[in-house]
Amino acid sequence: MLKSIEQYIDTKSFCDECHSGLCNNSGSDKCKWGKDFDDFDLSKPGIMIIDDNEGICSFLQDDLEDDGKINLDDYNIFTFSTQYCAYDFIGTILKYKDLNIQKAIIDITYGGTVQTKKGNLKLNGVDVFEILYELNKDLKYLFYTGNQMNTHIKHIGELMNKYIKITNKKITENMIFKTQFSMNDRRDYIFKRLF
Repeated sequence: MLKSIEQYIDTKSFCDECHSGLCNNSGSDKCKWGKDFDDFDLSKPGIMIIDDNEGICSFLQDDLEDDGKINLDDYNIFTFSTQYCAYDFIGTILKYKDLNIQKAIIDITYGGTVQTKKGNLKLNGVDVFEILYELNKDLKYLFYTGNQMNTHIKHIGELMNKYIKITNKKITENMIFKTQFSMNDRRDYIFKRLF
């Protein structure tokens, strides 16, 4: 049994010595990828939205807020929206230890590649999901992507297989495509899947 999220992240090599001037190597709380969330309440469950496109994160948050079916004051909303959103997420989890994330909307592929001592490293939504799932096996989530999930593309096939190893399910069972629904249908689908 692992003793901490730091140990879990280390055993999975998510950080892969990603120091490259971004971390002062004096402990996980010094990771400079971590975002600052000043106004969250650990007694509230968290909803996370992660996509390397800030506009997508914004309208997904609007979907949750404008729906009216839930009171968002009962939740902490965490968004990660840069091309390095996976690293921002990992650094933030290491910084705060537990954001009590109960629900998540996760993009599949991200733009940011980080140079490490082992070469270029590019994380994806399944890497992010793996950490969230390790923290909370009851996580309610969906993948929201514009990627057509072509299994003939090597990295897509690899991430789909990784998801199967984690959950014993096909990733497409928990996925919606960015062009699949109208706004109202998308909002209904997100609400049904997460709440």
